[in-house]
Amino acid sequence: MKENKIIVHKNILNINNLIREFPTKILEIIEFKNFIIIRIGYNSQISDNIFSINYENKIIWNISEIIG
Repeated sequence: MKENKIIVHKNILNINNLIREFPTKILEIIEFKNFIIIRIGYNSQISDNIFSINYENKIIWNISEIIG
């Protein structure tokens, strides 16, 4: 199985050289076999601060889709 390379720098997520920029700083990542959970900084302009992302760096869901 291929090992995924994940690099986080401030609000930039790099998964296997695929870049995604978030509006606020990435505070936490939790890795699972097929996806990653990302928590970014929350403020009054951002209602979505938790995301599930696959290893192709595509968003699977965000928290407002789950609780909304």
